[in-house]
Amino acid sequence: MKKEELKKAWLAAAIVTGAIISAIFIYAIVVEIISRTSSFKAPLIGAAAAAVKYALYILGVGAVFSLRYIRPAMEKRGGTASHTLSALLKKAVLTAAVCEAPAFAGLMLFFLTSGYWDFYLLAVFSAGLELYFFPKYREWEETIRNGCELSLE
Repeated sequence: MKKEELKKAWLAAAIVTGAIISAIFIYAIVVEIISRTSSFKAPLIGAAAAAVKYALYILGVGAVFSLRYIRPAMEKRGGTASHTLSALLKKAVLTAAVCEAPAFAGLMLFFLTSGYWDFYLLAVFSAGLELYFFPKYREWEETIRNGCELSLE
């Protein structure tokens, strides 16, 4: 396998992950526009709002625990380099999507309960997860070298 192929696949994963990360900023823009321009009233108040708030926080934090089990299950060692590269790309995209879950939960929390600061707490948590799990080229290179026992030219 040539290094150019690895770089091309990693770049595709990085672009897709970056696009998913940019959704957090789009969510923040939507929240800011709605909170500043309209007389938005949340449909849920009181006990119902509290129940939804806890449920969405659990969903957001559950992303961390699901990643702990999803990522190792997606490890694909051996086989051809192209299969391993495809598995790495799928793993990166799925990981980025799961890391987005807390921000989306925060957006839903904002719309359901007007939880402005709840949204930002979950969005920052989501952004932190995205940055922590962002595809790293060195790890991809090591996986190709060790998993396929190939040398990159």
